[in-house]
Amino acid sequence: MYRAYKLVGGGYSVVSPVGSDFDIWTNYQGDYTRFLEVFYGYDTIRFTNIYVADRRLQKISGGGYQLTIANTIDFLERLVPKHVIVSPVYNEVPFSLVHKLSNLFNLSIDIQGFIRVAMDDGSITYRKLPQNFLKMPFYLFKLSNDEYPYVDIDSIDARYIVITDGIEGSTLIFEDSGYYIPSYPVSNVDETGSGDIYTYLFLYGIGKYGDAVEASCYASAYTSYILEGGGIPPDERFKIVRDCVKQIK
Repeated sequence: MYRAYKLVGGGYSVVSPVGSDFDIWTNYQGDYTRFLEVFYGYDTIRFTNIYVADRRLQKISGGGYQLTIANTIDFLERLVPKHVIVSPVYNEVPFSLVHKLSNLFNLSIDIQGFIRVAMDDGSITYRKLPQNFLKMPFYLFKLSNDEYPYVDIDSIDARYIVITDGIEGSTLIFEDSGYYIPSYPVSNVDETGSGDIYTYLFLYGIGKYGDAVEASCYASAYTSYILEGGGIPPDERFKIVRDCVKQIK
């Protein structure tokens, strides 16, 4: 996420229960919106990435600490953010806090930390999200293709729904229409954090273009550039991705 801020600008603050890098994330001002991400520090939770046939599997250990409603809401109300991103890693954000946030702010959410279940050996499986969670009013509801079978898409109350599938691209759903958004091909990169980067850049793109398809292309192109750490300029990637968009619904 910090890499995305450095590349394109925009501003955000972070509420975190832990994390030695907390100070460098706080109180940035942006041209379009102020963003806030609720995230979990890497000093108390660990991931092991395992790649099978170019797909990333993960094992998880640690965790268990949850943010409190009172402290989080107090922090946010003082910031008066235009957008709030909740992107938990694993069980650190209670459903009750999401419900409160959804009624106070434009709330965008990555469901990864709500849907993950860690087995005894640390491998990750998924659980179905309850209907009362899906019915909360969201601005952006982001999930991965691996998580898709566990979510009733038709029950989601969100302005935008994005389903990401790594190098296979993503699907954008809004206003009863669907669009396939290709990824710009990348290889030999660590995908950790790519979902958070994509979410940030999508919202930034909405502010920049006022159009969800353009914002999705922007997020796809610029995320690939950030993950590779350079290469083909992001504006050129954006044009290539935009030319390959397909309406699918």
